[in-house]
Amino acid sequence: EVNIMGAGRVDLDTAYNDYSEGGFDYFQLKNDGDSVVARILDVGAYIVHELNVNGKKKYVQCLRTQDCPGCLAGSKPKPRVLIFLYVPDDDKIYVWERGRRFIPKINGLKNKYGNLINREFEIERHGKPKDTNTDYAFYPLDQTEEDKKVTINDFPDLQTIEDAVEDNFVQALDAQAMTKLIGLQAAEDAEVVPRPRGRRANRGTGADVF
Repeated sequence: EVNIMGAGRVDLDTAYNDYSEGGFDYFQLKNDGDSVVARILDVGAYIVHELNVNGKKKYVQCLRTQDCPGCLAGSKPKPRVLIFLYVPDDDKIYVWERGRRFIPKINGLKNKYGNLINREFEIERHGKPKDTNTDYAFYPLDQTEEDKKVTINDFPDLQTIEDAVEDNFVQALDAQAMTKLIGLQAAEDAEVVPRPRGRRANRGTGADVF
């Protein structure tokens, strides 16, 4: 199991527990060789600040202005990619969180196969748990005539799930609301006893999610 390890890194297990009330489920392949057949419904890219409020990690969308409270507070903005997958075996839509280095892979799939919703892929994990070199392979299944007819309208729950993601996970706040949230984080940080720096300390790497 991968643990949250400092700013710039959030694992799916903890995110699932923290945000399970948000109305959506996280996708993950835990072990080397795990695979699933899925359809990519949509891909959302966000520039966010990662905050820790009430013991939970929160992403807040960067205002991308010179007076963005997140930037002024020293929180480095970073891209997060959310992939909305439909898994037919579960008849369910999942949210898969990825980092910046996953963007070329998605762009490559789009360039090669066009509209990704019109084809199913077998997604396979290559890498053991915690392996920082973990990669994911996308194997396209043969496209059927029925695949070519699939549209977003065939997944009426998608909009509700995307709204829940923006309400609960990558929140869009105005400057005043973001400043208030950062103030809550600062108040909590002031009460935290520094973690020991011995060999057992859980040190962040700022790496991608694996």
